[in-house]
Amino acid sequence: MEMLPVEVLSAAGKKELGVDPLDVEQVIAVVEPPEAGPPDYGIVVRLAKPYQLDALVLPPDMPLADAQLEGRPYRQPQFPMVPGFYMPDDRTLIIATDAMLKKMLANRKNPVAGPLSQLMAKTDSSSDAMVVTVLEPIRPMLSAQLDFVPVPPPFEGAKRLPALIDAAKLDLSVVGSAKFSLVLLTSSEANAKTLEDTINQLMDAGQQMAVTQMAAQMSGDDPVEQAGMQYAQRITKRMFEMFRPQRTANRVKISQEGEAGAQTATIGILVALLLPAVQSAREAARRTSSSNNLKQIALAMHNYHDVYKKFPPRASLDANGKPLLSWRVHILPFVEEVALYEQFKLDEPWDSPHNSQLIDKMPRVYQNP
Repeated sequence: MEMLPVEVLSAAGKKELGVDPLDVEQVIAVVEPPEAGPPDYGIVVRLAKPYQLDALVLPPDMPLADAQLEGRPYRQPQFPMVPGFYMPDDRTLIIATDAMLKKMLANRKNPVAGPLSQLMAKTDSSSDAMVVTVLEPIRPMLSAQLDFVPVPPPFEGAKRLPALIDAAKLDLSVVGSAKFSLVLLTSSEANAKTLEDTINQLMDAGQQMAVTQMAAQMSGDDPVEQAGMQYAQRITKRMFEMFRPQRTANRVKISQEGEAGAQTATIGILVALLLPAVQSAREAARRTSSSNNLKQIALAMHNYHDVYKKFPPRASLDANGKPLLSWRVHILPFVEEVALYEQFKLDEPWDSPHNSQLIDKMPRVYQNP
């Protein structure tokens, strides 16, 4: 935290929102699955010190109207999906659609335990961020949507996930030691075993696809590229193994904790992003080098023509019509290689004992980069 620009965040929050982000103790977001149309949503922000609703900085063109709700000021939205702003007390700010806000206030007066609230009541988490969802209300919608999504055969198992998962809880911590935990709850141990197997199959397919794509992008014969490919494959395998699911009773957990895990994941992502870019840069450099070589050869041909009024032959011939030296030797003076040209014996073939010793000295302009 010491390295974060907290002063900037604090000043920007006060200026743009009217609230100091450092005064935010807790944020809870709730999204209600819709029966039809867009979902209703609500965000509860718990503050460390008192604030007033009129201190908030809101966009002037936001369709809001001044109203009263339960005796307190309410910035009421004029359209269904636009959020309103309400403070039931001086330290709680609710940002929600009008319908969701009224449901939240009604449940506050007369609490009714639903699947989500029951799950939250059983949850004890000290993480920096937590996401909890109950899939039962949205399972039919998810399954129907997945049925219409084209999925490659190795990933067909993803369509079975909504039927296997009853609820999910994601915990994430970034302050101090980095932690990540995803717990998937099922209705039975048998479903948990099926879920574990399905996730492993999907991860195997994902690992194979990642390695195959990297191999296709790093197809050169350069030893450094080959070593980079081997490193990428090793890191990719390590990353997938880090996130293998662990099953206990009717729960399946995927987690990672500590700096080593975060560093490995970061390195893996960087490798996956940078290796194709490095390969592309090298290929572009090779194309540029090849193009420059061809331009230099073409210019040498034209200069040869200016001097001899003809282009160089494919190869010079002896009295018996046997090929001696190719055009590459004859244009050497025009690619700044006069000294090398003068070392050749023009009346001997390229593979004569004398001329063959000069082959390795031919300029790089003739090489395919």
